[in-house]
Amino acid sequence: MCFYLVLTILSCNQKSLPQKKAYSFYHNSKIEYLKDSVVIKLNNPINAPLTYFLSTKSKTLKNILKSLDTITLRPLQDSIIVLNFKNNGDKINLKNVLGNPSLQINKYPIALPFKNNSEYTIIQGYKGKFSHTRRYSYYAIDFNLKIGDTICASDNGYVVGVLDKYSGYGNREWMDYANFVTLYHPKSNLYTQYVHLKTNGSLVKVGDTVKIGQPIAISGMTGFTTIPHLHFNVLKATPTGLISEKISFIEGYKGVNLKKNDIVKK
Repeated sequence: MCFYLVLTILSCNQKSLPQKKAYSFYHNSKIEYLKDSVVIKLNNPINAPLTYFLSTKSKTLKNILKSLDTITLRPLQDSIIVLNFKNNGDKINLKNVLGNPSLQINKYPIALPFKNNSEYTIIQGYKGKFSHTRRYSYYAIDFNLKIGDTICASDNGYVVGVLDKYSGYGNREWMDYANFVTLYHPKSNLYTQYVHLKTNGSLVKVGDTVKIGQPIAISGMTGFTTIPHLHFNVLKATPTGLISEKISFIEGYKGVNLKKNDIVKK
């Protein structure tokens, strides 16, 4: 059985990392090892493509998996793969990432990720030296939302990831302990991610359909950060995982032109 976000994160102290790591969604994929076969049961519980990578240290299994090392499931699709061979205790490792890199990207302007009649200052733009230094975050934009401010969906789509049980913040070791919501936008085949949410700050759950401008979360100060803000990132699928993508906004702003201390209005 699959449960979404049921882990309890214990730390409220920004100096102590959480004792457990949570996940933005859970799947119930599994591998059954029989005497004469291996049964791989793949599950995609989200309304977005999900790609599985299969790997093994076994030379025998490596040859068998040559055509099956990467498997992409459609939204909400399950799959069963049976490998017939005499099993000698060899194991297969499963890893999954969001997205299907073979789908065409259709970019168009999206909405600023906050409420109408609001304005915020940019505190870090594209390739910012503080934290936008990896392919995953190159083209992220940080807006100076305060704790308690409302975050809104930038486009129509589906909720494919929610994590809001963490509390605390700190230096780079906190990179993997921020709360966030991830949306998939099938019209563009892009993903948007809204990071540093308040504890219990999600207003949506995995599986929900959202509309552009809909409130989806409450801003906070969790994870790798020194000040409250919204880290907004647009992502696209590649053969090795999601990477950050340039974007423009329907309010007339181009992400590439937004610099630190610029003010944007919606």
